Amino acid sequence: MKLQLSCDLISIDRAVKLAEDILPFIDIIEMGTPFLLQNGINAVKTFKERFPTKLILADMKIMDSGYEEAKMAFEAGADIVTVLAVSSPNTIRNAIVCAKEFGKEVMADMIEVKNIIERAKFLQDLGIDYICVHTAVDNQKSENPLADLYTLKQSIENARLAVAGGIKLENIDAVICEKPDIVIVGGGLTKAPNPREIARAMKEKMENISRIGKDDEICGV
Repeated sequence: MKLQLSCDLISIDRAVKLAEDILPFIDIIEMGTPFLLQNGINAVKTFKERFPTKLILADMKIMDSGYEEAKMAFEAGADIVTVLAVSSPNTIRNAIVCAKEFGKEVMADMIEVKNIIERAKFLQDLGIDYICVHTAVDNQKSENPLADLYTLKQSIENARLAVAGGIKLENIDAVICEKPDIVIVGGGLTKAPNPREIARAMKEKMENISRIGKDDEICGV
């Protein structure tokens, strides 16, 4: 189970310092969509050069020009790019083709997908690498990604799943008990007064679950 830091509404200098501070506890560093809009695609290059041992995800949220936009991110050093799962099949397919050429991966963001089981199966048939259940920032007060994560875990075999949307130390237990492949944390780390200790605690919980299965104390089983 991997912990992914999502850099969104912070400066590039602060994001670098944050990543350096919590580096031992994270596996993936995400250049979030607002971060890319503010800093440009070269931010990916900056982070890949600074943190070569970590996976770098460019949250491009591709919805058109699948090959061309994915290529921009991969040429800058991204290991994973995101495509919106509601995009046309050709857009998703072209992003996957590009990823294979570079030896990289594509994550489908399920934000606003209504029939998640049907779409997830379709994405698997296309050859997607990861499926991310995602609650939009604007909906986090009324929605929780845990329900969609549970649904896909129960319904889709062999899918590599990521989960994002309002995850903090206070609510991470319920998420990691479903054993997703990637847990994505943004504000829960970027807004924390002590991000290193929060990241350490999150990673320890994730490692405990991965090692021994559903832990009685954490999952209440």
